Amino acid sequence: MRTLTACLILTLSPAAALAFPADTAKQKCEAEWAGDFEMQAYCMDQQRQGWQEVEQQRAGLDNAMSASLATSKARTCVFHFQKYMLEQASERKCNGF
Repeated sequence: MRTLTACLILTLSPAAALAFPADTAKQKCEAEWAGDFEMQAYCMDQQRQGWQEVEQQRAGLDNAMSASLATSKARTCVFHFQKYMLEQASERKCNGF
């Protein structure tokens, strides 16, 4: 029964969103546009925009993969539950003789 509970908990776990790596982007933009603060600001905007677009795509993939994974885990949980029930029935039958 512990396996079934663990399966249900794992099946319902959401995917975590990642935070924009501002420090890394800032270092990149400062190195690329040393001394040109307008271009650094533009570069940061571009980095942030690109990150948001990638995150939106990743979120869509996460949702699709999570749904697929949940279906797979649910099937595994059903299998474990059926196996557990068969073992219990077998034990009762053997203990009855």
